Amino acid sequence: MIGAVAAEFLERAAGPAFTLGLFALFTLESVAPLRIGRTERLAHAGRNLLWVTAALVTNALVASLLVTTATSYAGRHRWGLLPTLGLEGAAAVALSLVFPRRVDRSMRWVLVSPILHQVHHSRESTEADSNFGSVFTFADRLFGTLRVVENEDLRFGDAHPRRVRPTG
Repeated sequence: MIGAVAAEFLERAAGPAFTLGLFALFTLESVAPLRIGRTERLAHAGRNLLWVTAALVTNALVASLLVTTATSYAGRHRWGLLPTLGLEGAAAVALSLVFPRRVDRSMRWVLVSPILHQVHHSRESTEADSNFGSVFTFADRLFGTLRVVENEDLRFGDAHPRRVRPTG
């Protein structure tokens, strides 16, 4: 388990670190853009900011309450796989990062799993224009953007390529 002090530090540092990183990437893209002639830059940034804001509000109001309540209850009662196996510390963290496909299939009914979200980063536009959620699948289900792809050969990249500035 992560110690209380470390958990509190991570909780307090996550928001500012995310904001700083987002600002740094936006600045870097302004100074050295990958694509030239991109006139919709501010509109694109606005759409992304809207999605990020919606995700942060959802995470803060719903996910944190549910996850905190559930994990606190499970921790007090020593429920779950890790306590059953007697794992703590680095071993518990390492095991918690492993996502078998059958667990992933069960989890994606409610939660966005890494396998489910990776489809959003596909080179195929029909796949990339899906799975926008960051915690829950409810919004993607509601807006019809949930797409389950059982593809071991998923190719990642830019599904909407534009003219790339020549190098050299």
